[in-house]
Amino acid sequence: MVVDTSILLTSLISSAVVIITAPASKASYPARVLTSHLVAALTGLVLRSFLPISPWSVAAAVGFALLIVLVADRLHPPAIANAGIMFSANGSTLELIGLVAVTASILTGAAFLSRHCLLRVPTGKEPLS
Repeated sequence: MVVDTSILLTSLISSAVVIITAPASKASYPARVLTSHLVAALTGLVLRSFLPISPWSVAAAVGFALLIVLVADRLHPPAIANAGIMFSANGSTLELIGLVAVTASILTGAAFLSRHCLLRVPTGKEPLS
């Protein structure tokens, strides 16, 4: 694998912090974590095949990824950085998608565990005592 994973760690570590420190927030919903990471990564990869590498192109990738997840109501803020990271990453599309898919799946599992198993976040459907 020729991908430099050190830069990708920024969005993944930020996601882990949000998931662990704010498990009850909407940003920590497992579906938001997975969707935001994958959409942002795919947006960056798709746009890099059409646009030249420049700060403006990276900004466009990030902005477009943000627009997509906002419209879909799936925002997990740290994941949006993946659009810029993927746009400028050195590696094949398959390697980069595989890396994001595996790490986003692990983060989604962590989000599920932190919300439902470890902290017992209230769902709003519990009877009042």
